[in-house]
Formats: sequence, structure tokens, C-alpha cells
Amino acid sequence: MRYLRRMSLAQSALLYAGVGCTFATVGFVTDLVALPAYRPFAIVLATVAMCGLLSCGYLAAAIHGVRWIPLLFAAQIGLTVAIDRGLPRDGDSVPPPLALERVAARAALDGVGCLFLAAAGYGFFIGFIGRQGIRQVRLETEMSLARDIHADLVPAIERRIAGFEIVGRSLPSTEVGGDLLDVFEDRGALWAIVADVSGHGVPAGTLMAMMRSAIRVRVAAGCTLEELFENLDQLLLDLHRPDKFATIACLRFDPHGEGEGLLAGHLPVIVVRAGTGAIEHIENRRPPIGLPVATAPTRLRHGAGDLFALLTDGLPETIDREGRPLDLEAIEEILRDRAAAPLAQAADDVFERARRHGTANDDRTLLLVRVLDPRATTAAVSAPPLA
Repeated sequence: MRYLRRMSLAQSALLYAGVGCTFATVGFVTDLVALPAYRPFAIVLATVAMCGLLSCGYLAAAIHGVRWIPLLFAAQIGLTVAIDRGLPRDGDSVPPPLALERVAARAALDGVGCLFLAAAGYGFFIGFIGRQGIRQVRLETEMSLARDIHADLVPAIERRIAGFEIVGRSLPSTEVGGDLLDVFEDRGALWAIVADVSGHGVPAGTLMAMMRSAIRVRVAAGCTLEELFENLDQLLLDLHRPDKFATIACLRFDPHGEGEGLLAGHLPVIVVRAGTGAIEHIENRRPPIGLPVATAPTRLRHGAGDLFALLTDGLPETIDREGRPLDLEAIEEILRDRAAAPLAQAADDVFERARRHGTANDDRTLLLVRVLDPRATTAAVSAPPLA
């Protein structure tokens, strides 16, 4: 019904024509059933037209809402009564019989009318299905291309870069997701980024692709983390769409055991410290992208074995049958238990836990970064902001 509701009148004209012709045959069938009673052919044609038009009205009511159905039912009763009163009468109430020699001719005429309308209805249905089938194939082709582009933009990540082991997974809730997952090296520093664009489907995926390109270009130009977020704010503001915004978590690790992080409206980054298994958070400090607020990054230090987890809210907001979400603590527990395990196994365990918990209504993305460089030192994540 949602598909039919989105169609214009021109796109659905063949469907209404097919339904109208198919049900208009009831008018001829009614005349066949009444034989040998005499019914003027004008009355038969009026019944045919009434059945066809009312069937189109009922279809429109079914597609767009049931409010019209009582009115259509009242109109059907009124038209039926009017047609019945228009019939000639023999005596008080019985229509006069049709001459026997004309019964066969009238039956043949009614049969031809039924066949013609049935064939016309079939033709209109085939035309509608063919036209919409071509449109559907085109849409499916475009969606397939969008899925391929999305897979290229947000691929599964499993590699080592500059002394870090990295694993990333992103599962869209529809054909095309709005989550951004990206890891790259620039000037010896590792950038780890996860973002969640508002909405679902192709519009969210398109905006995600724009953000990914903007991030890569600005980082390559040597901008700071604050400048990057200012540029992303302007990107969304230039769209003039107040309903479009994005949350983002961005970490930059330098090769000397230090770095910086900045979040905008995003879930905290989970940090599992090596050795102790202590859980720390890099907290959000500003509103989502699209609501400009100048915020200094948080200084962070990382040591060998430390594990950083960036994720979108689709994971902790997975709902079970009783409406309870999978909270962030459950994910932290898995990461603590798998802190020394292969990262791919840890990521798979998180997604498996979410799958067993219940249904996901949003895109789910997880990026794990483990420090491998033994020269780095471990320190607290809640150090003062960078100047």
C-alpha cells in the first residue's frame, strides 16, 4: 500500500483501468442472471459503468484510507435503487419477460461484453505490471549500485597500520546505511573515525559519503581536529536541511604514544586499559555536527595493548522482545573479556551478542583499535584539553 500510495495518478491509471474493467463485467453477469426478464440495454450499460466506477473508488479508498468506504457504500445502494426503479414493470413489481427468440441474442451480447471487459482488464493489468516492473528493475539496479558504492565506502576493515591493529565492521539496517567507518594514516598519525548520519537509506548514505570525502580532503590539507569539525558543521549547514545532522567520534593517534580525540553528539569511546582491564571513556563534549559549537579536543595517551572501541548507537540500542535495549555495559564486558583475544574475534562476539539479544532498528558499526607499539606508555585518558 505504501508503494501504491507514492504513485502519481498517471502512474496508477492502468491499475485503476484494469480493476474497473474487471469488475464492470458484473453488470453483464447481472443481466445474464436476470434472463429472461427484460432489462433495457441502457440499464445494463448503466450497471456496467456503476460496477466499474465503484470498484475504482473502493480501490482508491483501500490505498489512501477507509474514510471513503461508507460514502461509496451509500452511493452503491443509492445507484442500485435508482437503476431498479428505472426498469419497466409488468403489473405491480415484476419486469416483463423478454421474448424467447431474443433471450439467446441477449445472452450472447452479455457474453461478448464480459469477454471484452475481461480482456481489456487483463491488458491493462499487464500494462501496469510491465510499466511498474521496468520501474522496479530500474530502482533495484540503482539500489544495487548504491549498495556496491556503500560497500566500497564502508568496507570491513582488518589490518595493521603504524603500530596499530584495527578491525571495523558496519551492518546497515537497510540496503544503504548512514554510518561512516574510516581509518587512514596521515603524516605518521593514525585517524580513526566513526560517524552516524541522521536517517536511513540512500539520503543518509549520500550524506555519509559527502562527509567521508570532506574529512579526507581536510585532513590531507593539514587541518586540526577543531578545524575539521568546523568544516563538517559548515558542510551540513550549507545543505539548508535542519533535519540533517550527524554524530561523530574522531581519534588521532600520533606515533609517540599521544594523540587527541573529539566527539560531537556521539556515544563515548570505550577504552580498555592493558593489564588492569580498567574501562575508561572518552566522553562527548559538544552537540552533533550541524550545530556549531567550538570545542577543544581531549588529549589522550595510549600504551601497548590498550584497546579503543568506537561504535554507533545501533549496537547498544538493539531491542529484545520485551523492549529492553542492549546497554553499553554489556558491550564493555565483552571487550574487557576479549581484550587480549584477536580483534576480529572480539568484534564478531559483540555483533553476535547483539544478534542474540534482539532486533536492530538502526545501522550498527564498531571500530576496534589496539595499540601494538611497545614504546608507547599508558596514562589516563582524561588529561587536560589541548591548547
